[in-house]
Amino acid sequence: IKKKETPLLNAIPLGDAAKNTKHYYWDDVRQIRQTVLTAGYTSGGGSLQVASTAGMVVNMLLATNGKVYKATSITDNTHVAVSVADGGADANQANGSVVLFLGTASKEGKDYEDRDYTTEVERYNVTQILDDYVRITGTEQSITREVQDGDIILKQIEKKLERLYLMLGRSIWNNPRVVPSDNNTPRILGSVDWFIRQNGYVPASATFNVGNFDAFLLQLDKSGANLGELWMNPATLTYFSDLQSSQVQMQRSDTDRGTYAVRYNSRYGHHLDLKTDMQTPVGGIYAFRTADVKLCPLMGRQFQVKELAKTGDADKRLLVGEYTLEVRNSAISGIFTPS
Repeated sequence: IKKKETPLLNAIPLGDAAKNTKHYYWDDVRQIRQTVLTAGYTSGGGSLQVASTAGMVVNMLLATNGKVYKATSITDNTHVAVSVADGGADANQANGSVVLFLGTASKEGKDYEDRDYTTEVERYNVTQILDDYVRITGTEQSITREVQDGDIILKQIEKKLERLYLMLGRSIWNNPRVVPSDNNTPRILGSVDWFIRQNGYVPASATFNVGNFDAFLLQLDKSGANLGELWMNPATLTYFSDLQSSQVQMQRSDTDRGTYAVRYNSRYGHHLDLKTDMQTPVGGIYAFRTADVKLCPLMGRQFQVKELAKTGDADKRLLVGEYTLEVRNSAISGIFTPS
């Protein structure tokens, strides 16, 4: 089944079958490439106070606000002793300044030394059961219709399977993750929105303009994101379509009306396809890779139709499927919310 109302569900691949109702997978964690100052630095102070020294080593070059320092020793998890890399003049540095790792400047023949190791993160989602029923009486099956268009039971099954597919397409965007303590309470699979809000970059809402949106993309880029697309509700696409709309030129002979953007190019070199899905929460602009999302059926529980025992003058069918969702790399995905 493919429905035009569920573009993301149509696009994501099927992953390996889940073997349990709680489905675990491993998330890649990007290498640490920067930190920030957690206190102001006074010229000549000789030590930077940072959010974390993870990823730093002695002789690493550290750049902040155009000044390059060399790490001479790592005091603890938040302090690194430094000297000006070229021996020149020092400068004051403000609290909150970004400190970029430029790599090491080591001597020839240097011995091997251990460096930081970034482990993968274990995440999980749960399977959710989606079901529906078909009940056709003996009379409905026997009457002659003016237009015969096939078996009435099969027609009803097809309609309801399509509706189940639509419900699944909505679930992967909107669901909170609910993990009950027993199997008497329904499980709810966590959606793309839920995983990114739990783990990713979701700044406070801001006015939509090129400056604010490019700054959002830059933060994702610094975290190691490798983006190629943005997802949103068609109503949210208006923010992009209206950019520089006064400069859109039309020929007098052109009788078409309506403009919509299909690609966004940022000042930092991002070239992002703009994709819409009517099931996406309105207002959010979602930055993630479709390839990082997979739909996983519980083993042997793909959408299927089961014939139920007859208890009267009617044929009954159960339509059921059990699925979960893998949302990988949610920590380097993000949601921009225009205010």
